[in-house]
Amino acid sequence: MNDKPDIAERIGAAINELDIDFSRFTLAGWFISLLSLLGGGSAAYAISSFMIRRNGLDVAAGLVFCLTMIAVTTVGFLVLRWAFAIFGVSITKST
Repeated sequence: MNDKPDIAERIGAAINELDIDFSRFTLAGWFISLLSLLGGGSAAYAISSFMIRRNGLDVAAGLVFCLTMIAVTTVGFLVLRWAFAIFGVSITKST
């Protein structure tokens, strides 16, 4: 029997890790959140601006902006949190 989780279980576990009480954030946690939000917004703005220059303003550009913002912000948050954890910096206050 294979005990390795499949892709759906891994994605579900990653999403569950995002369920964080923002009131428990430390200064490092807020820094990580803002960095990931800025990264997601910048990437989404760049990609949608490229689409608008190429195709004009349409619904697809807005949808690409939204999906890029969500994806890059989420992945950025997880990567930054992982990187800070390597250095032993906690992003949430202990209970």
